Order: sequence, then structure tokens, then C-alpha cells
Amino acid sequence: MSGYEETVLEHYARQAAECGLSPTSTMPDEIVREREIDAIVSYVEAASQIGNVSRLLEVGCGNGHLLATLRGRFPSIELVGSDFSPDMIELAKQRGITNATFKTDDVRSLRESDGAYDVVVSERCIINLLDRDDQRDAVREVHRVLRPGGICILIEGFTEGIESLNRARDEFGLPPIPVPFHNLFFDQPWLDSITDGLFTRRDDDFGDGTLPKGNFLSSHYFISRVLHAAISRNDVRNSEFVRFFSFLPPSGNYASVQLRVLQRAE
Repeated sequence: MSGYEETVLEHYARQAAECGLSPTSTMPDEIVREREIDAIVSYVEAASQIGNVSRLLEVGCGNGHLLATLRGRFPSIELVGSDFSPDMIELAKQRGITNATFKTDDVRSLRESDGAYDVVVSERCIINLLDRDDQRDAVREVHRVLRPGGICILIEGFTEGIESLNRARDEFGLPPIPVPFHNLFFDQPWLDSITDGLFTRRDDDFGDGTLPKGNFLSSHYFISRVLHAAISRNDVRNSEFVRFFSFLPPSGNYASVQLRVLQRAE
């Protein structure tokens, strides 16, 4: 144990109590949540077309909303959700998802066999580990439980994105958005260093070229956290103003939440 676990567990116990089975649990921005799920679904679909996908693990599954969505889209895939928070696991079990298992587990030391999964998903999970060594251990565990050629779909916070976002906010006299107290965002060079030789990054060239890229939320973050905030002088989420601009393709690197798709080396 690294000393921060109780703080993180208390945060997610509050989330479980306040949000229940809501899809916005852990992510109050509805557009971000919708696009995260769309991105994950699209990569699971692409992986299914390229090779067999029979088992999928979501680490940090929360209240099970993503896996419930995946069950509707992929009825034959065996789904497993793990989370460090027993409160979240209890909520996920209430969904009664068929051919799905939920269990309390630690992503730093998963109780899973080597090469057991075709796809592993982490949706803002590993950034809850507030120690770089713990994050490294988690990435190595994901590598271990993936079969050779398997796909890891990471949606995590990145320092480069929030730094660019806050520079843009500063131009409008807006205060910086801090990294949440229960998160340690990735640095891209650090992620590259710990995945080198283990994974190949594929979000730029996987599938037919139409899949979401790493910066898939950049325009949304700029509109919602910079432009709308500058006009309204208020950081409001889920406004009609922001939804109006949802047609914009991603541009720049302004999103703290970014996508990385990694393929385990054969």
C-alpha cells in the first residue's frame, strides 16, 4: 500500500453514494462520457473485425455503465469488470449484465491469468494511482493479462493536454483548471518509456483510419473550458452552447482526457 488508497476509496465511495448507476458517475461532463464510450465501442468493433475478441476486461469499471453498453453491442463477448472500490462493484453487480463478472481487484496486481484477455480497457482508472511506480506496475499488469496481439484501450488524463488548456484559459484571464486531487496525470514521454518493447501505439493507424485519434476530445475541451468559460465567466458543463459545437472535428491538444490504443507485442 502506498498511503493514498484511503483517500481514493473515500472519493469513490462518495461518488457511488451520490451518483448510483448514473452514466455520469466519475465524469459529470455528459459529452466527454458519451464520446469516451463511443471511442471504446469503435475500437472493440475494429478489433473484433481484425481478430477474435472473446474476452474483455475493464479495470476500474466503476458502476458498470460501460460494460452494460458493451453487452448491448457485443452479446457474445465475455465481460469482466474489476474495481478497487467495493462500493462501485456492488453497484455494477446490480445491473444484472449477462455473461459478465464483477470483482474487487487491484490493477497493480490483478488476480488474472497471463494472456487471459483479448482487450483490456482503462477508462480514467490508472490515473487514480498517485505514484508513478504504481502506474508502471498497472501498465505491466495490463500487458501481462493481454494475449499477444491483444489491444489495450486507455482513456486517461495527460499533462500535455491540461497544460495547453490552461495556457489558452490564461489568455482570457481565466484561472487554471487543477488536476483533480485523486489523479496523477500521465506524461507522454513517461508513458512511452514504460511501454517501449511491450506495446505498439495504434490509435493513429488502427482499423480503416476513421477511428478516433488520441486528441479526440480536444475541440470539445477548448469550446467548453475556454470559449464558453470566457463568454459566461463560468465553468458550466453540459450547456446547449457547448453541444451546438459538437460537430467540430478534433483540433489541437487541449483535452486533459486523451485516448491511447496500445497493441501488445507478439
